[in-house]
Amino acid sequence: MPDRSDGRNAPAGWGGCSPFSYWNLAPAAWDIWLAAAASREEIAALAARRFAELVQFARDRSAYYAGLYRALPAAGIQPCDVPPVTRRALMERFDDWVTDPEVTRESAGAFVADPERVGRPYLGRYAVWTSSGSTGEPGLFVHDAHSLAVHDALEMLRMGRGPLAPGFPGGSLLAGGRYAMVGATGGHFAGVASVERMRSLAPALADRLRVFSIIEPLPRLVAALNAYQPTHVATYPTVASLLAAEQDAGRLEPVDRDLRPVPPGAASHTVLLTNLANRVQPVIRYDLGDSVTLGTEPCSCGSPFPALRVQGRCDDELWLRNANGEWVELLPLALTTVVEDFAGAHQFQVVQVAPDALRVRLEETDRNARESLWLNVARALRSYLDAQGLPGVALHLDAAPLERSASSGKLRRVVASRRASA
Repeated sequence: MPDRSDGRNAPAGWGGCSPFSYWNLAPAAWDIWLAAAASREEIAALAARRFAELVQFARDRSAYYAGLYRALPAAGIQPCDVPPVTRRALMERFDDWVTDPEVTRESAGAFVADPERVGRPYLGRYAVWTSSGSTGEPGLFVHDAHSLAVHDALEMLRMGRGPLAPGFPGGSLLAGGRYAMVGATGGHFAGVASVERMRSLAPALADRLRVFSIIEPLPRLVAALNAYQPTHVATYPTVASLLAAEQDAGRLEPVDRDLRPVPPGAASHTVLLTNLANRVQPVIRYDLGDSVTLGTEPCSCGSPFPALRVQGRCDDELWLRNANGEWVELLPLALTTVVEDFAGAHQFQVVQVAPDALRVRLEETDRNARESLWLNVARALRSYLDAQGLPGVALHLDAAPLERSASSGKLRRVVASRRASA
């Protein structure tokens, strides 16, 4: 019998989409394809119906939502009637939040603690992704087969690789194309986990789906990409900007502070996100804490939907000087990945105070625990800086408190002072 706890022996086709069962994606793909031709009124009506169905499902199946929604009317619920939720509240009530009693925080936590299980099915039927702890609590998110089918259909249709997309069957990968994901590795993050999942489902295409680590020194990363010659690159905006410079050189509800929707063109205070596809762990009016601006016109890419401009953590890129007097650029996401994944710290700030000096602030009141954590952080950062050709950069523990955003409560976890880079 397969061991369903880690999914290593799960059948190909878990998550509802093996390479030989594309028709499992058909309903989701067809729904997305139809939406491109629908009017805003039709889309709004469909979203309202699905939102009401999701709320009712959550009330019936989730102990957490049953209590939270106790005072809501039985019918005619509008999004503005539904109280928002935060990551901390959901994580604290994880076992009451989920709708499958076999899904527990303990077992899901044990699953993501093993890097060998990245991209593998949890309990033989779910995907589990983790997020950072920038608000004080790392996120642990479980996705069911329908949610994964919607995710895959969106990817395929948007990237031109789906059953309804131009050029399919075959698609760019089967035609010899190569897909590169440049991101945080070593954990169950959404990007790397999705790629590894597709590699396990389609072994014949595994060599055309590769993940590259953002903590690699830039020259080594560029060399690896040049050797691989990807036809598609997926990454974060800061990394994309950096790689572009290297190449040149050779469904939301955006809301204000009172949680009222803001008009197109206006920056929101935060975003309340609802995932209409996932039933195992319903995400309903989830407060992301990021500011977005909804465009006033359809996206220039050809989609009838307006584009979003997102302003998230606003971490700084750092420029440090090496022993030869040359400037070396460090990506903020690489630094935070090193501190989180290799040192186990989630509440911290890395502050550049000189061209060759960094100070680290840690949120830990117990002195012994603080000292122990600092040793781990210093060791992880030292190893990373050495690999970047920066062995002379000094590291210091800073006793100053963490500085959080007054609006979102999130941290700017990487901060560059102007004096330091002058």
